[in-house]
Amino acid sequence: MRRQRVRWIIGVRLAAALLALLVTACGGTTAAPTAVPSPTPFPTPHPTVVVQSNALTAQVAYAVDLSTGAVLYARNADRPVAPASTMKIVTALVTRQLLDPDTLVTIQNSDLIDPTVYSTMGLEAGDEVNVGDLLRGLLIPSGGDAGLALARVGGMALGASEGDAVSRFVDELNSYAFIAGMTSSHFSNPVGDDAPDELASARDLVRAATLLLDDPLLVTIVRTPSTQVVVGGSDARTLTLLNTNELLARDDVFGIKTGSEDAAGQCLIAGFWRGAVRIVTVVLGSADRYADTTALMDAIDAANPALVGSR
Repeated sequence: MRRQRVRWIIGVRLAAALLALLVTACGGTTAAPTAVPSPTPFPTPHPTVVVQSNALTAQVAYAVDLSTGAVLYARNADRPVAPASTMKIVTALVTRQLLDPDTLVTIQNSDLIDPTVYSTMGLEAGDEVNVGDLLRGLLIPSGGDAGLALARVGGMALGASEGDAVSRFVDELNSYAFIAGMTSSHFSNPVGDDAPDELASARDLVRAATLLLDDPLLVTIVRTPSTQVVVGGSDARTLTLLNTNELLARDDVFGIKTGSEDAAGQCLIAGFWRGAVRIVTVVLGSADRYADTTALMDAIDAANPALVGSR
């Protein structure tokens, strides 16, 4: 395992160096790609647990024991599919590399999304919100407005003009994913809107989730059922944010992110405790993300009675 980890780290460093050379050769921005902590490499999937999954509606399903890296279940784990808002965890991770949580952001019209067609935090043009609260708006109610605001400000922090800032941020998402070893993912927008080239695999999303769980601010946000944030500006007010993850009603669940789009179907990255063991499941392209995730959890429990006893 140690030799495998060393090889993985060397590969990541070589890939980062190659990416920097390519950017310089093509006359691109001189801004350094986002530094990415090295996630623990996961072994090749193996049937350590047999899950009776006939009832699963998800096109993609995956479960990993983070304490050992053991793959508990895998269905099409490396297939790139539409991830919907589950990819917002990558937007949050890149934001954490670029922006201080206390940075104040003034919301622009370009950040706004019609709340009748997409989930929002409830922002209005002219609002003043700090980055930490925008991250809460991104991950708790899955606010697309918060995501666009973070992408705009993050892209400008990388040296882009305001008009090009979101696309520059998306470039950074892809650089981050590449360096983190998310080899089956590509992003064309920062919020998970359906698009032909907005793709992620379940294995890649677990890699991103592992990185998120190492961030004290983000791990606190994704396990928060509801909270309130104060918005400044000409229309100062308090916004109530409700988490879209219904499984947080369970005392063993600690996150992580929902998603739902026409092409993507219902999606969910869920994390739950079994004693000191953290398990993460991913379902993508589901007709019922909560039923599918619960079925996976129950099957894992049935195959691991010692873990159930540690709850």
